[in-house]
Amino acid sequence: THIKFHVPWAMRATLAVLLCASAAVDALHAARAYMPTSLRAARVGASPVCAGELTEGELLQQLSNTFWETRRAILKSEMEGRMRELDEFAEREAALRSAAPSPAAAAT
Repeated sequence: THIKFHVPWAMRATLAVLLCASAAVDALHAARAYMPTSLRAARVGASPVCAGELTEGELLQQLSNTFWETRRAILKSEMEGRMRELDEFAEREAALRSAAPSPAAAAT
């Protein structure tokens, strides 16, 4: 049999964000080297205001946390759907058994 590996769109999107963010952080570090010294000095004392001012490690940690939270939510949702499906199949089987004539009744 052939088993298909399905990656939900949310997981693919999160992975893409992780990869793009890592590349973006590298690009920002490279661009900062070319920033005029006066601008670099002005930014050193500034307090963090937005996500763009996070360190690379903090940004990657936030993206990692988001990725795993999303993955857990997706798996939980899929498992809940499978459990509902399993309950429904068990109910259908019980209904079919109760509706089918018993072998003893069919023999008489």
